[in-house]
Parts: sequence; structure tokens; C-alpha cells
Amino acid sequence: MPLESKIRSVLLLASGLPIFLALCFASYLVYENVQAIRTVNSLSKLAHLSLHLNALVHEQQIERGLSTGFLSNEGQLFEEEMEEQRALTDREVRILRFVLKNTPFQAMPQRLQDQQDMLLQSLSLTPTLRTRIDERTTGSNEVINFFTGLNTQSININAGMALLSHDAEIANMIHSYVLFTKLKEYSSIERAVGTAGFSAGHFSFQNLNRFKELVTIQNTLADTFRSFASEGQRAFYFKARQDPAFGEIDTIRQSLIKNTFIARNTEVDPRIWFSTMTQKIDMLQDVEDRLASDILIKIEELHNQALFFTIAISSAIGATILLITAVLHSLFKKTAKALQEEREREREKEHEPRTATNHRQAPPIRPAHWNKPAFPSDPSPVAKPARQKLPQRSD
Repeated sequence: MPLESKIRSVLLLASGLPIFLALCFASYLVYENVQAIRTVNSLSKLAHLSLHLNALVHEQQIERGLSTGFLSNEGQLFEEEMEEQRALTDREVRILRFVLKNTPFQAMPQRLQDQQDMLLQSLSLTPTLRTRIDERTTGSNEVINFFTGLNTQSININAGMALLSHDAEIANMIHSYVLFTKLKEYSSIERAVGTAGFSAGHFSFQNLNRFKELVTIQNTLADTFRSFASEGQRAFYFKARQDPAFGEIDTIRQSLIKNTFIARNTEVDPRIWFSTMTQKIDMLQDVEDRLASDILIKIEELHNQALFFTIAISSAIGATILLITAVLHSLFKKTAKALQEEREREREKEHEPRTATNHRQAPPIRPAHWNKPAFPSDPSPVAKPARQKLPQRSD
């Protein structure tokens, strides 16, 4: 293998392992943030759905109270108001069906999807109950129980938001929100029970005990809500309680609870009771809307935070890859240049003439007689050549 290839392989191996580990860790962070974005998106969809559910619950709470007053007074009270309210309830039902049909909820737990299906099935029974109310073949307790069941299903779907949240703060906000929706629901049941009793002119022993229980439950839920709510939410709630309707309802409550026997009660006009309770519940609705708004704002913050970290980490990964690529490219280029220069130097050495510094010269060729010493230290007689004899003349 050429030396250049060997050096390149060594550089790649030396930098490859830490780069691989860094990319794996960064990819894990990106995956976690992408999952968080998906969860927040599902949570956002459910939070927006809860707004429509609460709007429907609010209208059904009013219809429940008007229906019990209509039945308890033999159809003499609340007939027109009940018909108008049914139209408002039906409008919210259509909106809810549209939202459920056009919003994908596949990413949500199966439990929530089953609850939504059960709610739609229960809503389909409302026309049958209304017919029985018009015919006065049902009682106020049955009406209260039916609408309470519908509203409880909606509240349970809202509570399902906590299943999707992995953030402690937003989970606490959802818990406070659900507590308050239950508080408002029990207040609405109190309105229905009171409307039924005041419209009938008396409270049965059973309904009077139920009325007392509803007051106790509301006080307990209010205390629990205040312990979970934020300082701003508690301040908003206390401000809402300054409405005169709260004081008027407390006065009627105390007067009614003192009557521990079954008796006629003609001191409270059912219309005044219903309108005053409605004013109080409308103030609770404002608090409920504030709580829902806080959740939506927090969800948006979580979404933006997860999106920011995803983009930041992805950008960091891209920048790191580009930087490492540039550094390796520069190292490869410098290495190749250094090796090329070294090869050129080797070739120059091979082609340059030999000198005394790097090669020994061969001695010059001299004539043979140059090797004789000019002044021999030990001269020897030179043998003279034998004299040739001339042939003698013969006479």
C-alpha cells in the first residue's frame, strides 16, 4: 500500500471513532426532541379539543337546570328558555363532531379514543331524553343523572391530557384545570337540584341531603384547587369570587341547609335562583377559560423549546460534519503535498552528478613509465643489452 494511502487510513481511523460516537449521541438527542414535538402536538390537539368539550359541557349544564325546573313545575316554568337552550347545545354538539372527525387522534392512547367514541354514542341518546322531558314521562333526578354522565365523560377526556405530558409543570396545570372543571360541574348540579326543589315548592329529604353534599364537595374541590393552582390563578379565582352572586348564593344555601325537615319553601323564586346561580357559574367559566389558556400557552412554550433544540442540535451536527470534513481534507492535502515534495527530492538526488562529498573519485589512469621513481633510493645496475656479434669476413 502506498505511504499516502496508509497515512490517510490512519487519520480516518483516528478521527472516525469519536466522530461516530458524537453523531450517535447527537442523533439520540434529535430523536428525543422529535418525539417530544410529536407528544406536544398531540397534547395541543387534545387541549384545543378540551375547549370544545367545555363549551358543550357548559351548554348541557344550562339545559340540565332548565329541564329539571320544567319537570318539577309540571311544565309551567322554563319552557321557552329550555327550547332555546337546546338549540345552543345542539350547535356545540355539531361543532364537537366536526372537530373529532377532522382532527387526527391516532397518536393518542387508545383509552382516550375509546372515551371519545363512548361520548359520541351517549350524545346520540339526548333526543330520546328530550322527548321524554316534553312528554313529562321522566323525572328531574333522571335528567340530572343523564347530563351528569355526559359531562363526566367530557371531563375524563380532559383529564387524559395528563397521560401525554412528561413535563411536571404542565401536568400540575392539567390537574388544577380538571379539578376546577369538576368544581364547576358540581356547582351546576347544585343549580339543577336547587331549581328542581324551588320549582316544586319543596325539597324532599333525599334532595336536601344531596344539596348539602354538593356544597361540601365544592368546598373540598375549591381547597384542593387552590393548593395546586399558581399564584396568578389563585388571584384570578379570588377576584371572580368577589362577584355579588357568590354572596347571594351563600345566603340562600345557609337558609336552606338549616331546614332539616321536608317542608314547602316559597321564599326563593326558582327563576331568581337559576339566574343567580348562572351568574356565579359564568364567573367560574371565566376562571376555567383562564386555566385552559394557561395550558395552551405552556404547551406552545414546550413546542417552541423542543423545536429550537432540534434545530440547534441538527445545525450543530451539520456544522461539525463540515468542520471535520474540512480539517481532514486539509490534512490529506498537506500530507499529499509533503509526500510529493519528498519524492521530488529523492528523484533530484538520483540525477545530480557525483562529487567528492558524496562519492569517491577513481584515480586517474597514468602511463606505465610514470610509475618509475625519478630518484630511486636503491638503484640497481642496469643490465646492458648484449652486443651482437657481427659476422666475420672470410678472405
